[in-house]
Amino acid sequence: MGIIKHVDFDFYLNRVKAKTTKRIMQIISRELAPQCSISSELLEDICSVRAASGGICVENGIAFFDMTSKFVKQPVGVIATLDGKIDLKTPDDRQVDLFVGVLSPSSGVSNHLQHLSAIVRLLRSEELCRALRSSRSCDEMKALFMPTQDWMVAA
Repeated sequence: MGIIKHVDFDFYLNRVKAKTTKRIMQIISRELAPQCSISSELLEDICSVRAASGGICVENGIAFFDMTSKFVKQPVGVIATLDGKIDLKTPDDRQVDLFVGVLSPSSGVSNHLQHLSAIVRLLRSEELCRALRSSRSCDEMKALFMPTQDWMVAA
């Protein structure tokens, strides 16, 4: 067993008020665009197209959004708790209240997949997900990803 080395997020958003996929994409794009070195309008367009084409995977109430693009200049990750739940019409009919996004340049697909895989493995911890869902601030969320937390040890 070892420490997961690549699980970090550039943005932690707490209690995001969004009722639709479109709205969460707007909020995420506005936050991430400067870090990606892209306009928020272009990023929102690219993210919306990716989301509509199957770019969102849902597991246990968590929406995982990932995308690589030639327009994204820097890799960026975001995790958000939602103020309510979003119905993404998933096969299990479970609504989403956690949103994770990983965006990377097209040239970094290998690192992108490794990062995404580590995040998915980590968020299989029901204890971590409960703690995220009950967090009241971005600082509380950040503290949950400190290397000293038990769930940061890979199975």
